[in-house]
Amino acid sequence: MAGYTHAEYAKTVDDPHRRGLIQTLYSEEPIMGLIPFRSVNGLAYSYNQEASLPGVAFRNLNEAYSQTTGVVNRLVETLKPYGGESDTDRVLVNAYGKGERTTRDSQFAKNMAVKFVQTMLYGNSPLSRAGTAFDDVKGFDGIEARVTTGQTVDALGTGASTGSSVFAIRLGDGYAEGLQVMPLEVIDLGEISSGPYFRTRVEHVAGMGIFNGSSIAWLKDLAPATQTLTRTLMASLRDKIVGQPSLYMMTKRSRLQLENDYLTNFGASIPMTVDALGNTVESFGGVPIYVSDAMIDTEVMP
Repeated sequence: MAGYTHAEYAKTVDDPHRRGLIQTLYSEEPIMGLIPFRSVNGLAYSYNQEASLPGVAFRNLNEAYSQTTGVVNRLVETLKPYGGESDTDRVLVNAYGKGERTTRDSQFAKNMAVKFVQTMLYGNSPLSRAGTAFDDVKGFDGIEARVTTGQTVDALGTGASTGSSVFAIRLGDGYAEGLQVMPLEVIDLGEISSGPYFRTRVEHVAGMGIFNGSSIAWLKDLAPATQTLTRTLMASLRDKIVGQPSLYMMTKRSRLQLENDYLTNFGASIPMTVDALGNTVESFGGVPIYVSDAMIDTEVMP
């Protein structure tokens, strides 16, 4: 069953504080407003990942078809809770009003967006090439841990270097989706007994399902001294995705490299497009490019 995005769900939320925190997620990281989240029962979700399709052929009259079978991988995703508690000193609330809690809670929501995006890209239990900060046995595996060799473009061809990455993702039913037990929870715990604080608990039990192995692709090892991002590499990444990607994700450094490639060869900047959230963003082949501060330029092969 198709899921719904945070942007779609926010329109149905009556509580203005909760709605505002959900909107903060995708104002901080736009991909958080584009990922469809499929609500599931329980913390372990079994699903089929399409690996390859069966063969189709013509036949002569009175001739039998050759038997072929598609390949389907049976996977299980464990959903994980992430979030925390946002505290605001009661003195600040008394001095500046309830808006002070809103400000502090919004800061927390921004960091939740960053945490989810980092895990979605780099998360790996127990060892991430993005560094020990992403080695989290309590989290879920990200794209780098899930992508196959056939869905990888190695910019240097060495398989071992430092640098940054670009990701291509096709979102939607039957492709890449978020999984959740329920939408983002925002619980006002009021003034707590252990200290002079008003506390808000924000939590989301979530994971990621890759329903088609060709819905994610990874361009790796963009080391500035030896290999920069070019339109040719972007085209190679694009062609790894079934159909067309929904979006690309990269660092500011990679965007600057791509910008220089456009200026050098065309005398123009990276083309722009309007995304599903109504934002004007840079694009490659009409597909939105998102630059995320959650991404890093210092990945190292473990």
